[in-house]
Amino acid sequence: MDLKNIKKYFKNNFLMIGYVYKYIPSYIFVHFFAGLILNIAGPVIYISFTKNLFDTIEALATQQDPDFNKIVILFVVVITYQIIEDILNRSLIYFRDVFIANRLEEKMQSILYEKAQSLDLELYDDPEFYNDFCWAMQNSTSRAVSCTDTLIDFISHSIAMIAIFSIILTLDWVAIVVVCIYVLVDYLFKIKETKNNFEKEVDMNPIQRKIDYINRVFFLDTFAKELRLTKVSKLLLKKYDKANDDKKKLQMISIKKKFKLNLANDLVISILWEILFTSVLVFRIVVSGTLTIGGMIATKQAANQVRWKFSKWLYNIKCFRENAIFIDKFRSFMERESCFTPNKEAKDFNEPFNKLELKNVSFTYASKTEPALKNINMIINKNEKIAIVGYNGAGKSTLIKLIMRLYNPQEGEVYLNAKNINEFTGETCRKIFGTVFQDFKLFAFNLAENVVVDEFDSKDENDVKTALKKAGFTNKLSQMPKGIYTNITKEFDEEGAILSGGEMQKIAISRTLAKNYEFIIMDEPSSALDPDSEYELNKLMMNSVNNKTVIFISHRLSTTRMADKIYMMENGEIIEFGSHDELMSLNGKYAEMFNLQAEKYLITE
Repeated sequence: MDLKNIKKYFKNNFLMIGYVYKYIPSYIFVHFFAGLILNIAGPVIYISFTKNLFDTIEALATQQDPDFNKIVILFVVVITYQIIEDILNRSLIYFRDVFIANRLEEKMQSILYEKAQSLDLELYDDPEFYNDFCWAMQNSTSRAVSCTDTLIDFISHSIAMIAIFSIILTLDWVAIVVVCIYVLVDYLFKIKETKNNFEKEVDMNPIQRKIDYINRVFFLDTFAKELRLTKVSKLLLKKYDKANDDKKKLQMISIKKKFKLNLANDLVISILWEILFTSVLVFRIVVSGTLTIGGMIATKQAANQVRWKFSKWLYNIKCFRENAIFIDKFRSFMERESCFTPNKEAKDFNEPFNKLELKNVSFTYASKTEPALKNINMIINKNEKIAIVGYNGAGKSTLIKLIMRLYNPQEGEVYLNAKNINEFTGETCRKIFGTVFQDFKLFAFNLAENVVVDEFDSKDENDVKTALKKAGFTNKLSQMPKGIYTNITKEFDEEGAILSGGEMQKIAISRTLAKNYEFIIMDEPSSALDPDSEYELNKLMMNSVNNKTVIFISHRLSTTRMADKIYMMENGEIIEFGSHDELMSLNGKYAEMFNLQAEKYLITE
């Protein structure tokens, strides 16, 4: 173990201990106090009692005058200590259950949620990011507690060993040599065990993720129809069986390694401890006469305590190392930086929107080699209605995420009100956008909360109802017994509303109308509607946002005639640009796409 790794182990462990100290400092002090009593006072009391008890019995056997008062005092001390030990153990368990399970976990999860929210959307396409995130969510609290407990135990066991070593030196110094040899051998075995455990966790993680995913597919209502209408369940079960077989194989390999390691450890320890050490003590009594029977039993007991404490001490070191290795994943997640944060001088964007401009912008996903966007140039002025069209995979949604600073371009620049967008914080830039994505999500909240996507205040009731009316949700709302206070889905309420795809899309669209956004973006939110309904809904929305800037994305062209400008995209590039009439007269890709769809749509002026 080199110095660099040792520094990393300490750094990682104290990182997690810092969280415990920050949120529940009392736990550290209570645990440390209890640890000193349990790990130091107990062994010393028991060893002293054992020696004096057997020395008294030996004195009686040899007709000497034993000190019974000393035995009575020690007996009272042992009973008192036993009561205190029970109280402390129970108190620690209660203290941990109350504070760890509630306050610390709540705080740790909040930290992770906030960190995840601050990171770039692009990272969610990275499997390594998901591995680190999932691990951090599942293990951060337990690792923080483990680091704290390990440090406290390490300190208390160290002090206890010094105290017990002092007792052994007064009885028989040879015992110390045997104990040191034992603990050194035990330490080497534990290092190997730690390495095996980590390798198992690393290999098991991707397999467990597959199992968890399949569990979610069968559990969530999102996949319910596909499971019943297709044969995908057969495929999923086959993959589930395969993943479990892989898991069992890894577990068997780990079990075999552990069995061999423990067997070798037990054999070596038995030879050192049971044979060598006992022989030395017997020799001291029978041959040299330098040890009493009470001294022999007390020495064996003390040596066993040192052996156990030293094993725990080495176990603590192993835990330090093991925790540090696993905390690397937590640190890796927490130290990931958004590409929007390096500019420490970035200021809030708090001025009215006037103009957005993209100059020679290109973007490539981390997992891809081909750019998703290539040399994009675009100008969007205040109150303009912009349509971005193209077939699936053209780069439309990627462009929108880049405009909203969910992604950052690798090449080119974006200007907001003629200023480089990097001069502003990403969070305040995004506040000007009211957005509905094609893959929007509704929450198991009431309807009003789903519209405002925030805490709902009753003074906003009219705004919510107006937004729902503009989105064409009035008829469905009139059928809801609790109105806007009706819960969506039956996850937490048996009377919750079950909505169609079109109804859910109308709620999602109402989100952009309930607040005074300057810039509205609609990424195919009406794709679940039929062409006629889509056209009518988009027309209604256009009339509702006359004084706002609007971008709407579609590969269906029933609405593009309403736009001031149309950008036609293909393979990540803008291939045509102009009004509907200009592009039709150009007779290019847009005209071809429009004409192919025209016979399917009833388009009214």
